[in-house]
Amino acid sequence: MEAKLDAILRSLEGLRKEQDGFEKKLESFEGKLNNFKSRMNEFESKIESLDRKLDNFMVETGNGYKFVKLDRHKALYEMIGHRNQNHIYRHH
Repeated sequence: MEAKLDAILRSLEGLRKEQDGFEKKLESFEGKLNNFKSRMNEFESKIESLDRKLDNFMVETGNGYKFVKLDRHKALYEMIGHRNQNHIYRHH
């Protein structure tokens, strides 16, 4: 009888250790998920910022919107936030 109880106690202890391992993996996963969510929020805000910048290069026409005609390189650099690199445009 005592041997059976010892076996059950050892089995329970093994299950507790296994549960602890799962909990640590879950905590790690939750941390990675929160990191991912944070990076997604940053990405979404960059997309929204680019979208607003893109609006600056569009004009409304009778049929919707079209891009205003400008130097494509300058427009691209302004859209990705390199406004202070004016020397890039001088050679075009």
